[in-house]
Amino acid sequence: MTDDGLASQLPRGVQLLWGLRETGRRGPKPSLSREAIVAAAIEIADAEGLAAVSMARVAEQVGASTMALYRYVANKDELLLLMSDAGIDGPPALPAGATWREGLTAWSHAVREVWMTRPWLLQIPVTGPPAGPRNLAWLEAGLTALAGTDLDGGERLDVVQVLSTYLRGEAWLNLDLIAASTNDPDSFALDYGGAFARLIDPGRFPELAAIVSEGPFGEPDPVDVHHDSGLETLLDGIARRIARAER
Repeated sequence: MTDDGLASQLPRGVQLLWGLRETGRRGPKPSLSREAIVAAAIEIADAEGLAAVSMARVAEQVGASTMALYRYVANKDELLLLMSDAGIDGPPALPAGATWREGLTAWSHAVREVWMTRPWLLQIPVTGPPAGPRNLAWLEAGLTALAGTDLDGGERLDVVQVLSTYLRGEAWLNLDLIAASTNDPDSFALDYGGAFARLIDPGRFPELAAIVSEGPFGEPDPVDVHHDSGLETLLDGIARRIARAER
């Protein structure tokens, strides 16, 4: 199928992600580029957060009128789609000779690092499966880590999707807690254990009270501790699934 035939079957935003749609060439030589517009939007999001990104704000950043941007990007939703791919680098190479578990662990840590470094990526609405070349490269890397197992293609895709969902939710929760503790010195999150100890009635919440008395809600743990614990729990379940496939 030619590029033109393929492009005609894809949404406009996906065409832009893959360079299958060109800006019209009529009129004077364009002074802007789609890449410059997206880069400016990313610069704003890095400095001020995703809420600061608007077509008018990006136009100001690149020194153009707002209307000039629409020659390259149809609307803000399309701009966000382009940012969601341009805002990430390609995945790191998996460790040479790594087992599937070592590969997925390295992949998961790298995914989390992307979201913790650029939290605004988590705020872009998810409107469908990964569509851009960089996002698909991350999906490919996760699938590759499982390539030596007896899981079929659908099962490997399920595993990567489950891990992605966990990593996304865990990163979002940690970023919220970090923001709360940074912005509010009296944040409830900073003394979660102490507050629980005062609030929980052992007669009403016996299991929770017993856990609180054991100390897991005491001094706040580094966010990496909870990340690693949750990841290991998921990987243990994946190991059992792989073992069933081998049998």
